[in-house]
Amino acid sequence: FLKMIKLRSNMRHIEIIYSIEFMQKRYLAQTKKAKEEKKSGIAKKSPQKKASKNFLPQSEQNETEQMFLSMVNAPYRPKKFTDEELAHNFKLGLTYNRMTTKRHNEQMKDYAWKIALQKEAQLALPLDLRSHARSVDDTPFPIERRMATYTPPIPNFDPDFYR
Repeated sequence: FLKMIKLRSNMRHIEIIYSIEFMQKRYLAQTKKAKEEKKSGIAKKSPQKKASKNFLPQSEQNETEQMFLSMVNAPYRPKKFTDEELAHNFKLGLTYNRMTTKRHNEQMKDYAWKIALQKEAQLALPLDLRSHARSVDDTPFPIERRMATYTPPIPNFDPDFYR
């Protein structure tokens, strides 16, 4: 594990999470195995060490492993809410759910209405124009088309001055 971090010092966040999950699984498997050996009364055999190319001494590796495991296995401490706060948060959640559902239903009603109007308009066309109306227009936008902005162009404005 440490070799992987040393070799890839520019790891992305997701790779570190996967590595930590791997460590947690390995740690849980080792503790489960130790518990089973303790229950069955089998004496623990000394593991044969393989020649490894670790960058850190064994003591530092164990410390680093323990640090990562303590981060992953940190206890969850939920925030304590009073009964009034819980009731208020529950009411807020219900209101949010109701309003977002209402907005979604309004959007779907609008889409359904527009689709129905589009179909009616296509049926009102002569037969020779219907196929053209149903085809997708994939012509590219004009190159000189201006971008939509919130403000009109400012006279004598030079954006290079601010770079």
